[in-house]
Amino acid sequence: MSKLQNIEIKPFLNIEEASFYLNLKVSKLRSMVFKKEIPFLKIGRLVRFEKSQLNQWLKQHRKNYNMIGKTQNEF
Repeated sequence: MSKLQNIEIKPFLNIEEASFYLNLKVSKLRSMVFKKEIPFLKIGRLVRFEKSQLNQWLKQHRKNYNMIGKTQNEF
């Protein structure tokens, strides 16, 4: 089973899986957790990410670009 297939069937991701899923470096994701910039769960010392919350977070933080590279907010 590939890494992507494994991620697709799991509702909760560890930090390495979440960084792969979000295309972020692990160190960047750890920093975002520390600053509480991204939704996560803490189970004892373990940090886990609920995939549905990550998808919602992505939708809320997505920037819409048009063909010339300006965001919708710049018009």
